[in-house]
Amino acid sequence: MNESIKVINKQGVELDGHFYNANSKICILHIPGFGGTFEGLPQKIGEYIQNNKMTYLCGLNQGSYPEYKFKQYNKNGSITLKQGGGIYEDFDDCILDIQAWLDFISANDFDKIYLLGHSMGCNKILHYLSIHKCKNLCGLIFLAPQDFTNIVDNPIHKGMILEAEKNLNLGLNSKLLTNKFLGFSPISSFTFANFKNNPHIHNFQYKNFNSNFDVLQKINKPTFVIMGEKDQTFDDLQDKTLIPKYFENIAKKVNDFSFKIIPNARHTFKTTKTEVAKEIVDFITCSSKN
Repeated sequence: MNESIKVINKQGVELDGHFYNANSKICILHIPGFGGTFEGLPQKIGEYIQNNKMTYLCGLNQGSYPEYKFKQYNKNGSITLKQGGGIYEDFDDCILDIQAWLDFISANDFDKIYLLGHSMGCNKILHYLSIHKCKNLCGLIFLAPQDFTNIVDNPIHKGMILEAEKNLNLGLNSKLLTNKFLGFSPISSFTFANFKNNPHIHNFQYKNFNSNFDVLQKINKPTFVIMGEKDQTFDDLQDKTLIPKYFENIAKKVNDFSFKIIPNARHTFKTTKTEVAKEIVDFITCSSKN
């Protein structure tokens, strides 16, 4: 059985989720990335996991959908709409969003929890776990994690931070920048500046061989990364042999870290969804026996 569900976080913001309940004691909570929804990869993963007798929950957050107005239930009993979606998100909102989904899982008495992130969802999970403990957490699965350290300095974003900061100084936080984020998405001045200046998003600097991955070390749970060989984050990388070396470097510094590079796969794993889902199930099956 799968069903649409809703939770309300401590800000009063209502969030949508999709719950693939296998009546199991294992639950995988999936936090999508920038603008992510239920469609595509989450749906395939959910079906595959449920067919393997594990429960899967895709919990959206305030950075889900490109643009979205979330219902917000206020203390005075009124309901307002809060502007959100990836274009307008505040990265730190993920703390309360993830907590709301974990509260739902806790209320349903699962013995084992795995946190699954895609893209920026990985950074959100790491940020949450740097502040809070997760009861019954057994492992982390990161799909196409992004190193945000220099992403806003990519040539494709030339001039955007100056424009964003100018707008912020004028109080125009929601004003969209002239150019597109990553070449395809509109983005607000606040959100782009937040991606550059918020230290919490820069928590998985795998392109820096000197990183110590202190957040992962402190979490100290089995961690599995699945990366596409042709992920767009590597488009400007001249030496593709560095891709596995990035993750081999993490494995040297973090206990129980493993990874899989999927040939020819891009950032959304569009043509390799089933392979990704199988890798996830195999990892959980193996780690849950230990």
